[in-house]
Formats: sequence, structure tokens, C-alpha cells
Amino acid sequence: MCGSLILGGIGFIFGFFGPMLIVQDTQRAATFGILIASPLGMVAGAVAGYLLKSRQKGG
Repeated sequence: MCGSLILGGIGFIFGFFGPMLIVQDTQRAATFGILIASPLGMVAGAVAGYLLKSRQKGG
């Protein structure tokens, strides 16, 4: 849970501010960060947390 929140936040920050820094005149940067990068970061964090937990002994 904590890993998915961290990766979701990182995905949101990079998805929200990244396109604004790369292409200054884009209007879709906020939409990309909110609708695509943040949910994908949450899913990636949840999957990574599950995989790490399942590989631990006794997990």
C-alpha cells in the first residue's frame, strides 16, 4: 500500500510537471499527470509491493 502511494505520487509529479518543463506551450500536461501517470504509478507500486512481499520467506 505504501509503495503504491509513493510511486503514484512520483508518477503524478513527473506526469504533471514533466511535460510542462519539456514543452512549455502544452495544455494537456495536467491531464496526462492526473489521468495516466498517477494511476499507472499506483498500479506499478501495488504490483511491485506484491512481488517483493511474495518473494520474502514466510510472506
